[in-house]
Amino acid sequence: MTIDAIRNEIDDVDREIVELLARRNKLVGYIGTQKAAAGIPVNDRRREKLVYHRAIANAADRVSDRAITAVFSAILDESRRQQLRIRDEVFSGARTR
Repeated sequence: MTIDAIRNEIDDVDREIVELLARRNKLVGYIGTQKAAAGIPVNDRRREKLVYHRAIANAADRVSDRAITAVFSAILDESRRQQLRIRDEVFSGARTR
């Protein structure tokens, strides 16, 4: 396989990753809306710990724990930011009505 062919495959994988992240963001949005409506805090350390644990287990030594932790740290940071934005929108909308 040539370098260009491998890079094309990498580009395909990158597109799939972006699609999966977009799908995850949509689901996070649903959770953020439900949490805001129910007054549930955005941060859930127990859930985050479980996400890391599952991701590392799913990697099954194919990707280093360090890399998985770094990637999921970024994903979870963005998820919290998204949920905080939603919470702020819900509360600011409730005050202006």
